[in-house]
Amino acid sequence: MAGHTSTEPTFALSPARLLADGEPYVDGLVLSHPEQRARLRRACPAAETAAVVAGDPAFDRMLAARPDRERYRRPLGVRRGQRLVVLNSTWNPEGLFGDGGGQDLLPALLPRLAAELPADDYRLAAEPHPNISHGTAPGRYASGWTGPGAVGSR
Repeated sequence: MAGHTSTEPTFALSPARLLADGEPYVDGLVLSHPEQRARLRRACPAAETAAVVAGDPAFDRMLAARPDRERYRRPLGVRRGQRLVVLNSTWNPEGLFGDGGGQDLLPALLPRLAAELPADDYRLAAEPHPNISHGTAPGRYASGWTGPGAVGSR
């Protein structure tokens, strides 16, 4: 959720996950973005000395695959000139696919985007995190979303 700042430490950046007897038990902690270092500094300052910002391998793979863009878009039904809007998120309860109770955004967001974005110009896809069943009810989104404008819906 853009602009949302949690007061809870990020799952993998908490002292319970990174420290033994108050000291980092790893020699190196690889982060993908400087924002993660700032979050680590707030959540577990003792582990910051082990942190290295090394980049995002998933983003790097996407950039490297740009020459194959049309080959990836075709099976998704994305035509030339259309924009593909992909919603992805972390799997924790505060994520887009999380279990925010009445605040869960996904059930409302995808139909809203489908209604507001011109179907001739946009295709929608949701890409849940592989650990989604840990942060939500198991199988909750396993069947996918196939409303208007969704990839695979028409």
